[in-house]
Amino acid sequence: MLDVDRLQLSINTERVQGPEPPTFRPTLSLWPGEARELPPVVVVPFVERAGRVELSTAERSKRVTLPDDFVIREVVESENAVTFMREWGPLARAQDEFRSLPEDDRPAVSASAGGGMPRARASISLFAAEHHLRVLRALARHYLASAEGDEAGIVQAWAAEGFTATADSWAPWYWWTNHINAALRAFPMYVDFTRPDDEVHLLQTPSPTTYEVAALQLAQMATGGREVLRCANERCRRPFTRQRSSRRQYRGTEHATGLKYCSRECAKAQSERDRRARRREGGRNE
Repeated sequence: MLDVDRLQLSINTERVQGPEPPTFRPTLSLWPGEARELPPVVVVPFVERAGRVELSTAERSKRVTLPDDFVIREVVESENAVTFMREWGPLARAQDEFRSLPEDDRPAVSASAGGGMPRARASISLFAAEHHLRVLRALARHYLASAEGDEAGIVQAWAAEGFTATADSWAPWYWWTNHINAALRAFPMYVDFTRPDDEVHLLQTPSPTTYEVAALQLAQMATGGREVLRCANERCRRPFTRQRSSRRQYRGTEHATGLKYCSRECAKAQSERDRRARRREGGRNE
């Protein structure tokens, strides 16, 4: 029985047409029947100290809306947890660092990872932050490999992040589903309080972490049938679902159909590259 307004992801055992071995797609079980809007993340200023990041309660936090394909772009391309959190917000919770992970993936924080140091009330160990980022990258790369029909890539997505390699094609799907479900526990029905100036307030219901919001986005992408494309710019080839632009965007107006390039900048660069190639070819034919 699902809790009210709680997302739960499961494996659909209906076979999807494709090459052997058979592939499977996740489905979304949802009550009362509508996927919730992706909430903004809260970016909190912090200082790095003694293997931990100490979140500031004196400086003003801000709300940031994640790009539509954030989990397959910014997450996959991020290598440093501290840099990532400065721009996109905390990956774990200060009071319960591993709450959003499955029970069988909650590593203990050793003294060498900052666990033996006196800790501030609002702080996160670098060990926990880095672990969450590794999990997110594995989840995203798993999804990308599945979307592109790369069965070997599904296994490699986890092995590349240091998880135990396995020849069993079911194990990675178990890991993927188990981790997504654990993160989605952060989205039950609740009452929220927002000040008129939209400032994050201590009396507010605790906001989901960036890890949890990214997992929700990934679940929506995986179950919503949104096509993942590769940028046609030969020097980019990054995955994307909507075309981005450096110009001011209004939510919901981004291009999402009939696309070849991940951004207008990539389209312009490739067009110029093709134009120069045609000129060189024309010169050789004269």
